[in-house]
Amino acid sequence: MKQKFFIILFGVLALVLGFYLSSQKNVKKIETTTITPTPRAVAQKPPVVIIPEAPTNVSFQRLPLPVAPTMLPSYSYTPIALSFEDGLSTATRLGFTEKPLKITGVPITSYQWEKDTTVFTLDIEKETSRLSFSQPEGSFFSSTLIENASQGTLFLKTLFSEQVGQCTIQLHETTNGPFDGTTTTDVLIGHYYACFTPNNYPIVTSEFHVPIASLVVNKAGIIREFSLNTLFSVGESKDSPILTPNEAIFHVKNGEGLLVSLSREIMSFFDSPPQFTEVSISSYSFVYYPNTSTNTLDPYYVLEGTTISTDGEKLFVKYALPALTKN
Repeated sequence: MKQKFFIILFGVLALVLGFYLSSQKNVKKIETTTITPTPRAVAQKPPVVIIPEAPTNVSFQRLPLPVAPTMLPSYSYTPIALSFEDGLSTATRLGFTEKPLKITGVPITSYQWEKDTTVFTLDIEKETSRLSFSQPEGSFFSSTLIENASQGTLFLKTLFSEQVGQCTIQLHETTNGPFDGTTTTDVLIGHYYACFTPNNYPIVTSEFHVPIASLVVNKAGIIREFSLNTLFSVGESKDSPILTPNEAIFHVKNGEGLLVSLSREIMSFFDSPPQFTEVSISSYSFVYYPNTSTNTLDPYYVLEGTTISTDGEKLFVKYALPALTKN
Protein backbone atom coordinates (compact mmCIF):
# COMPACT_ATOMS: atom_id res chain seq x y z
CA MET A 1 0.00 0.00 0.00
CA LYS A 2 2.80 2.38 0.95
CA GLN A 3 4.61 1.59 -2.29
CA LYS A 4 1.53 2.46 -4.32
CA PHE A 5 1.18 5.77 -2.42
CA PHE A 6 4.79 6.84 -3.21
CA ILE A 7 4.35 5.93 -6.87
CA ILE A 8 1.29 8.23 -7.11
CA LEU A 9 3.09 11.03 -5.19
CA PHE A 10 6.13 10.93 -7.46
CA GLY A 11 3.86 10.91 -10.50
CA VAL A 12 2.08 14.07 -9.35
CA LEU A 13 5.40 15.84 -8.63
CA ALA A 14 6.70 14.88 -12.07
CA LEU A 15 3.59 16.35 -13.73
CA VAL A 16 3.94 19.60 -11.75
CA LEU A 17 7.66 19.90 -12.57
CA GLY A 18 7.03 19.23 -16.25
CA PHE A 19 4.34 21.89 -16.41
CA TYR A 20 6.62 24.44 -14.71
CA LEU A 21 9.55 23.79 -17.07
CA SER A 22 7.25 23.96 -20.07
CA SER A 23 5.84 27.30 -18.96
CA GLN A 24 9.33 28.79 -18.46
CA LYS A 25 10.22 28.14 -22.12
CA ASN A 26 7.43 30.49 -23.18
CA VAL A 27 8.53 33.40 -20.91
CA LYS A 28 10.37 36.11 -22.87
CA LYS A 29 13.59 37.46 -21.31
CA ILE A 30 13.32 41.18 -20.44
CA GLU A 31 16.40 43.20 -21.52
CA THR A 32 17.29 46.26 -19.43
CA THR A 33 18.56 49.40 -21.18
CA THR A 34 20.10 52.52 -19.72
CA ILE A 35 18.07 55.60 -20.65
CA THR A 36 20.03 58.82 -20.89
CA PRO A 37 17.77 61.81 -20.19
CA THR A 38 17.92 64.78 -22.53
CA PRO A 39 19.77 67.61 -20.77
CA ARG A 40 17.69 70.68 -20.02
CA ALA A 41 18.01 73.58 -22.42
CA VAL A 42 20.24 76.55 -21.61
CA ALA A 43 18.35 79.74 -20.79
CA GLN A 44 20.43 81.98 -23.06
CA LYS A 45 23.31 82.00 -25.50
CA PRO A 46 26.81 82.73 -24.18
CA PRO A 47 28.27 86.19 -24.87
CA VAL A 48 30.33 87.11 -27.94
CA VAL A 49 33.28 84.95 -28.99
CA ILE A 50 36.38 85.71 -26.92
CA ILE A 51 38.91 83.60 -28.87
CA PRO A 52 37.90 83.80 -32.57
CA GLU A 53 40.22 80.97 -33.66
CA ALA A 54 39.12 78.59 -30.90
CA PRO A 55 39.09 74.92 -31.96
CA THR A 56 35.73 73.39 -32.87
CA ASN A 57 34.45 69.78 -32.82
CA VAL A 58 36.31 69.15 -29.56
CA SER A 59 35.47 66.03 -27.53
CA PHE A 60 35.23 66.17 -23.74
CA GLN A 61 36.08 63.76 -20.97
CA ARG A 62 34.95 64.28 -17.39
CA LEU A 63 36.84 63.49 -14.22
CA PRO A 64 34.81 63.02 -10.99
CA LEU A 65 33.19 66.36 -10.11
CA PRO A 66 31.54 67.52 -6.87
CA VAL A 67 27.78 67.97 -6.67
CA ALA A 68 26.57 71.43 -7.72
CA PRO A 69 23.71 73.41 -6.17
CA THR A 70 20.34 72.96 -7.86
CA MET A 71 19.42 76.66 -7.61
CA LEU A 72 21.35 79.92 -7.91
CA PRO A 73 20.12 83.52 -7.75
CA SER A 74 20.19 86.13 -10.48
CA TYR A 75 20.65 89.72 -9.27
CA SER A 76 19.32 92.96 -10.63
CA TYR A 77 22.10 95.48 -11.11
CA THR A 78 22.92 99.02 -12.12
CA PRO A 79 26.29 99.77 -13.74
CA ILE A 80 28.26 102.53 -12.04
CA ALA A 81 30.24 104.40 -14.66
CA LEU A 82 32.77 106.92 -13.41
CA SER A 83 32.11 110.52 -14.40
CA PHE A 84 34.55 113.19 -15.53
CA GLU A 85 34.44 114.61 -11.99
CA ASP A 86 35.51 111.20 -10.63
CA GLY A 87 38.39 111.11 -13.08
CA LEU A 88 39.44 114.68 -12.26
CA SER A 89 39.41 113.94 -8.52
CA THR A 90 41.54 110.83 -9.01
CA ALA A 91 43.97 112.64 -11.31
CA THR A 92 44.42 115.34 -8.67
CA ARG A 93 45.15 112.76 -5.97
CA LEU A 94 47.75 111.16 -8.22
CA GLY A 95 49.46 114.52 -8.67
CA PHE A 96 48.24 115.77 -12.06
CA THR A 97 47.58 119.52 -12.05
CA GLU A 98 47.12 120.32 -15.74
CA LYS A 99 43.80 120.13 -17.58
CA PRO A 100 43.26 116.88 -19.47
CA LEU A 101 43.15 116.38 -23.20
CA LYS A 102 39.60 115.48 -24.26
CA ILE A 103 39.31 113.03 -27.14
CA THR A 104 35.74 112.79 -28.43
CA GLY A 105 35.02 109.64 -30.41
CA VAL A 106 32.28 107.17 -31.19
CA PRO A 107 31.32 105.44 -28.99
CA ILE A 108 34.10 106.30 -26.47
CA THR A 109 35.01 109.70 -25.04
CA SER A 110 38.43 109.84 -23.40
CA TYR A 111 40.10 112.25 -20.98
CA GLN A 112 43.87 112.02 -20.77
CA TRP A 113 46.20 113.54 -18.20
CA GLU A 114 49.89 113.39 -19.06
CA LYS A 115 53.11 114.45 -17.36
CA ASP A 116 56.32 113.50 -19.15
CA THR A 117 55.83 109.76 -19.80
CA THR A 118 53.27 109.18 -17.03
CA VAL A 119 49.70 108.90 -18.33
CA PHE A 120 46.29 108.69 -16.64
CA THR A 121 43.18 108.04 -18.78
CA LEU A 122 39.42 107.92 -18.22
CA ASP A 123 37.39 106.24 -21.00
CA ILE A 124 33.60 106.65 -20.90
CA GLU A 125 31.17 104.71 -23.10
CA LYS A 126 27.46 105.01 -22.28
CA GLU A 127 27.05 103.21 -18.94
CA THR A 128 30.59 101.84 -18.78
CA SER A 129 33.95 103.37 -17.94
CA ARG A 130 37.58 102.46 -17.47
CA LEU A 131 40.40 104.15 -15.59
CA SER A 132 44.02 103.37 -16.44
CA PHE A 133 47.35 104.67 -15.19
CA SER A 134 50.83 103.99 -16.50
CA GLN A 135 54.09 105.07 -14.88
CA PRO A 136 57.17 103.68 -16.65
CA GLU A 137 60.30 102.39 -14.98
CA GLY A 138 62.44 105.22 -13.61
CA SER A 139 59.48 107.52 -12.99
CA PHE A 140 58.40 108.41 -9.44
CA PHE A 141 55.57 110.77 -10.38
CA SER A 142 53.11 109.03 -8.06
CA SER A 143 54.66 108.45 -4.64
CA THR A 144 51.87 106.12 -3.36
CA LEU A 145 53.40 102.80 -2.27
CA ILE A 146 51.54 99.47 -2.52
CA GLU A 147 53.61 96.91 -0.62
CA ASN A 148 50.98 94.14 -0.49
CA ALA A 149 47.54 93.17 -1.79
CA SER A 150 45.73 94.49 1.30
CA GLN A 151 47.23 97.93 0.80
CA GLY A 152 46.07 97.72 -2.80
CA THR A 153 42.48 97.16 -1.65
CA LEU A 154 42.70 100.19 0.65
CA PHE A 155 44.19 102.25 -2.19
CA LEU A 156 41.24 101.43 -4.47
CA LYS A 157 38.71 102.16 -1.74
CA THR A 158 40.39 105.46 -0.96
CA LEU A 159 40.23 106.57 -4.58
CA PHE A 160 36.76 105.27 -5.33
CA SER A 161 35.15 104.83 -1.93
CA GLU A 162 31.58 105.57 -3.06
CA GLN A 163 31.71 103.35 -6.14
CA VAL A 164 33.62 100.46 -4.57
CA GLY A 165 31.15 100.39 -1.70
CA GLN A 166 28.41 99.19 -4.08
CA CYS A 167 29.96 95.74 -4.57
CA THR A 168 32.48 93.73 -2.61
CA ILE A 169 36.00 94.19 -3.98
CA GLN A 170 38.19 91.21 -3.08
CA LEU A 171 41.62 90.03 -4.16
CA HIS A 172 41.30 87.54 -7.02
CA GLU A 173 44.95 86.60 -7.49
CA THR A 174 48.53 87.84 -7.17
CA THR A 175 51.03 86.95 -9.87
CA ASN A 176 54.56 87.70 -11.00
CA GLY A 177 54.91 88.77 -14.67
CA PRO A 178 55.10 88.71 -17.55
CA PHE A 179 52.61 91.53 -18.10
CA ASP A 180 51.23 92.16 -21.55
CA GLY A 181 52.48 95.47 -22.99
CA THR A 182 54.90 96.14 -20.12
CA THR A 183 58.63 96.34 -20.90
CA THR A 184 60.80 96.53 -17.81
CA THR A 185 63.93 95.16 -16.18
CA ASP A 186 62.36 95.60 -12.73
CA VAL A 187 60.66 92.84 -10.77
CA LEU A 188 56.90 93.43 -11.02
CA ILE A 189 54.01 92.00 -9.01
CA GLY A 190 50.39 92.10 -10.17
CA HIS A 191 47.45 92.26 -7.76
CA TYR A 192 44.10 91.55 -9.45
CA TYR A 193 40.75 92.33 -7.81
CA ALA A 194 37.24 91.12 -8.59
CA CYS A 195 33.80 92.49 -7.74
CA PHE A 196 31.77 89.83 -5.86
CA THR A 197 28.02 89.21 -5.59
CA PRO A 198 26.34 88.69 -2.18
CA ASN A 199 26.68 84.89 -2.56
CA ASN A 200 30.44 85.39 -3.00
CA TYR A 201 30.94 84.65 -6.70
CA PRO A 202 32.91 87.07 -8.92
CA ILE A 203 31.29 89.29 -11.55
CA VAL A 204 33.03 89.19 -14.93
CA THR A 205 33.39 92.02 -17.43
CA SER A 206 31.70 92.08 -20.84
CA GLU A 207 34.94 90.51 -22.22
CA PHE A 208 34.57 87.76 -19.60
CA HIS A 209 37.56 88.90 -17.56
CA VAL A 210 37.21 88.18 -13.86
CA PRO A 211 39.45 91.00 -12.55
CA ILE A 212 37.64 94.34 -12.38
CA ALA A 213 40.69 96.18 -11.08
CA SER A 214 44.44 95.59 -11.25
CA LEU A 215 47.55 97.04 -9.65
CA VAL A 216 51.04 96.32 -11.00
CA VAL A 217 53.82 97.41 -8.65
CA ASN A 218 57.56 96.88 -8.45
CA LYS A 219 59.35 95.19 -5.56
CA ALA A 220 59.58 98.52 -3.74
CA GLY A 221 55.80 99.01 -3.97
CA ILE A 222 55.88 101.79 -6.56
CA ILE A 223 52.83 101.69 -8.83
CA ARG A 224 53.70 101.04 -12.46
CA GLU A 225 50.15 100.43 -13.72
CA PHE A 226 46.62 100.26 -12.41
CA SER A 227 43.18 100.02 -13.97
CA LEU A 228 39.56 99.93 -12.88
CA ASN A 229 36.58 98.87 -15.01
CA THR A 230 32.88 99.51 -14.49
CA LEU A 231 31.55 98.56 -11.07
CA PHE A 232 28.03 97.47 -10.14
CA SER A 233 25.32 98.32 -7.68
CA VAL A 234 23.80 94.90 -6.90
CA GLY A 235 20.06 94.78 -6.19
CA GLU A 236 17.32 92.22 -5.59
CA SER A 237 17.81 88.50 -6.25
CA LYS A 238 15.66 85.71 -7.67
CA ASP A 239 16.51 82.01 -7.26
CA SER A 240 16.24 79.87 -10.40
CA PRO A 241 17.09 76.23 -11.30
CA ILE A 242 20.47 75.62 -12.93
CA LEU A 243 22.05 72.88 -15.04
CA THR A 244 23.99 70.05 -13.46
CA PRO A 245 27.75 69.87 -14.21
CA ASN A 246 27.08 66.90 -16.55
CA GLU A 247 24.45 68.88 -18.44
CA ALA A 248 26.82 71.84 -18.70
CA ILE A 249 29.54 69.62 -20.20
CA PHE A 250 26.98 68.14 -22.63
CA HIS A 251 26.09 71.60 -23.95
CA VAL A 252 29.73 72.68 -24.21
CA LYS A 253 30.44 69.46 -26.13
CA ASN A 254 27.66 70.47 -28.56
CA GLY A 255 29.41 73.75 -29.26
CA GLU A 256 27.19 75.92 -27.05
CA GLY A 257 29.98 76.97 -24.69
CA LEU A 258 32.55 79.73 -24.91
CA LEU A 259 36.32 79.22 -24.68
CA VAL A 260 37.35 82.08 -22.38
CA SER A 261 40.89 81.10 -21.38
CA LEU A 262 43.77 79.16 -22.91
CA SER A 263 47.14 79.13 -21.13
CA ARG A 264 50.45 77.32 -20.76
CA GLU A 265 51.98 75.85 -17.60
CA ILE A 266 54.45 78.74 -17.59
CA MET A 267 52.59 82.00 -18.23
CA SER A 268 53.29 83.40 -21.70
CA PHE A 269 51.34 84.78 -24.62
CA PHE A 270 50.31 83.08 -27.86
CA ASP A 271 50.81 84.54 -31.32
CA SER A 272 47.73 82.54 -32.33
CA PRO A 273 45.58 80.07 -30.36
CA PRO A 274 46.94 76.49 -30.45
CA GLN A 275 44.64 73.79 -31.81
CA PHE A 276 43.46 70.75 -29.84
CA THR A 277 40.87 67.98 -30.21
CA GLU A 278 40.12 66.66 -26.72
CA VAL A 279 39.66 68.24 -23.28
CA SER A 280 39.56 66.60 -19.85
CA ILE A 281 37.30 68.59 -17.50
CA SER A 282 38.54 68.39 -13.90
CA SER A 283 36.70 71.15 -12.03
CA TYR A 284 34.09 73.87 -12.28
CA SER A 285 33.19 77.16 -10.62
CA PHE A 286 30.57 79.89 -11.01
CA VAL A 287 30.80 83.51 -12.10
CA TYR A 288 28.19 86.19 -12.80
CA TYR A 289 27.84 87.84 -16.19
CA PRO A 290 26.04 91.20 -16.67
CA ASN A 291 23.09 90.51 -18.98
CA THR A 292 22.40 93.92 -20.54
CA SER A 293 19.11 92.81 -22.11
CA THR A 294 17.54 92.00 -18.72
CA ASN A 295 19.75 94.13 -16.43
CA THR A 296 20.53 91.05 -14.38
CA LEU A 297 23.72 89.40 -13.20
CA ASP A 298 23.26 85.78 -14.33
CA PRO A 299 25.24 82.75 -13.11
CA TYR A 300 27.60 80.99 -15.53
CA TYR A 301 29.53 77.76 -15.25
CA VAL A 302 33.28 77.98 -15.77
CA LEU A 303 34.50 74.47 -16.66
CA GLU A 304 38.25 74.01 -16.22
CA GLY A 305 40.46 71.29 -17.60
CA THR A 306 43.55 70.34 -19.57
CA THR A 307 44.36 69.35 -23.12
CA ILE A 308 47.32 68.46 -25.30
CA SER A 309 47.70 70.66 -28.37
CA THR A 310 48.29 69.22 -31.82
CA ASP A 311 51.93 70.28 -31.27
CA GLY A 312 52.15 68.13 -28.12
CA GLU A 313 52.02 70.99 -25.57
CA LYS A 314 50.01 70.73 -22.33
CA LEU A 315 47.46 73.54 -22.07
CA PHE A 316 44.95 74.70 -19.48
CA VAL A 317 41.49 75.64 -20.75
CA LYS A 318 38.36 77.29 -19.36
CA TYR A 319 34.92 77.14 -20.98
CA ALA A 320 31.94 79.23 -19.91
CA LEU A 321 28.27 78.36 -20.27
CA PRO A 322 25.07 79.99 -18.91
CA ALA A 323 24.01 78.01 -15.84
CA LEU A 324 20.29 78.89 -15.84
CA THR A 325 17.86 76.49 -17.48
CA LYS A 326 15.27 77.48 -20.04
CA ASN A 327 11.73 77.73 -18.61
